[in-house]
Amino acid sequence: MHVLATGGTGHSGSHIIPELFAAGHDVTGLARSDASAAAITALGATARRGDLLDLDDLAQAAPAAHIRRRLT
Repeated sequence: MHVLATGGTGHSGSHIIPELFAAGHDVTGLARSDASAAAITALGATARRGDLLDLDDLAQAAPAAHIRRRLT
């Protein structure tokens, strides 16, 4: 599965990305800055520049990921 990780350089994300790789997933991390992109790349993920608050950025990044929806 291909996963889009937002917050990949934060406390949780820096632990989640390696776990996703260990489970056999491909990971793309959304990065707002060059420093964040470098950190995501160092974790082994593909960095994609963008901002969580910019819907156009998310719309462009999301199609590469497999999206699951929870039915309630």
